[in-house]
Amino acid sequence: MSAPNSAVADGEDAVTRLWQRIHVPVFFAKLAELGIRPQDDAEAEIYLKMGAKLHGAELANTASGAMTKTSVAAEANSRLDATLAELGLAAPAAPDDSQLLKIAGEIAARPDVAADLATVRRALGQVA
Repeated sequence: MSAPNSAVADGEDAVTRLWQRIHVPVFFAKLAELGIRPQDDAEAEIYLKMGAKLHGAELANTASGAMTKTSVAAEANSRLDATLAELGLAAPAAPDDSQLLKIAGEIAARPDVAADLATVRRALGQVA
């Protein structure tokens, strides 16, 4: 009985490490590509929270079936455009994703990341 709990705990730890090793660096690399560089940790946390809120809204919307993913994204984008316009700021041009894809590939090739992914897969096998 303790083995599945241990595997799940190991999986949760691996997810946390993957979040720190993959999501956070790639997220901030993407922001930098857009010319957004948080001034301090507090501002960086705001950007992460904004991303998490969008992700949570997408998950909740998908589960409820109330709107399509596209309409949630479109509504958020429209409101952001309106807020930027109110502030006298222009929306950024579409970025070139080549640098982001390069960074993501380098991170995915790391042995520690592969080990954490394997741990998460094992933990998911214990839960399913």
